[in-house]
Amino acid sequence: MQFTRREMISAAILSAGAWVSQGAAGAAKTAASLAYDGPGIYLYPNWGEPRPYLVMPVHGSEQAVEFRDPASKALLWSQSLSICGEFAGKLS
Repeated sequence: MQFTRREMISAAILSAGAWVSQGAAGAAKTAASLAYDGPGIYLYPNWGEPRPYLVMPVHGSEQAVEFRDPASKALLWSQSLSICGEFAGKLS
């Protein structure tokens, strides 16, 4: 899956704009219900100002994921799903 930086920013802005129209309580409820469900571009964290990241499973681990830059696919960090299991949205 290849996305340009412009496409990712547009998708993130549209997603964030949809939540603003729901109000803070609606956004919190939506964010709390979205768990990791496979590789893709997710908005993280589920509070504050979420940013898009390419989230992939760590090879050989079912409970850890890698956060990557969506444009370059460069590895940014890895962490356990028990720490970061909730996302603000999924773009792909």
